[in-house]
Amino acid sequence: MTFKELKSKLEQFRDTKRRMKQLEEKISETRAMMDGVGTFRFDSVAVQGGQREPVQQRYIEHMERLLAVYKSLHNSVEEEVDFLENFLAVRMQELTPLEQSMITDRYINGKSWRVIQGEYSYEQRQPFRIVNGALKKISDSAQHDTP
Repeated sequence: MTFKELKSKLEQFRDTKRRMKQLEEKISETRAMMDGVGTFRFDSVAVQGGQREPVQQRYIEHMERLLAVYKSLHNSVEEEVDFLENFLAVRMQELTPLEQSMITDRYINGKSWRVIQGEYSYEQRQPFRIVNGALKKISDSAQHDTP
């Protein structure tokens, strides 16, 4: 696996986890709205077009759509986690503890470069350089392992 492929895979994983977190927030907001709607009788209120549709039904349909997207993302994250665990298990041991923790913070925990910079007390570009150097070591190791 090349450096670009590895970095792309890790960034895709981080972005998918971020999207899942956003969906979890939307799901909890929708559940809260559904609880509030359940106390009133809106089923006789006409909506645009003159059709009468219960408000609760719209929330349920919205919730079903959110849960379907969440489930598909969850399945893809599980596949990516399996791949990353298998791929990185051996190769992460070749890195220093600092490199390991920065890769974990950036791609697994989804922290921004600025947060990592503050936590490790480095200048602005240094965490980026450390992580990129570690990813290059991993990709070089992977290329040497592949026949």
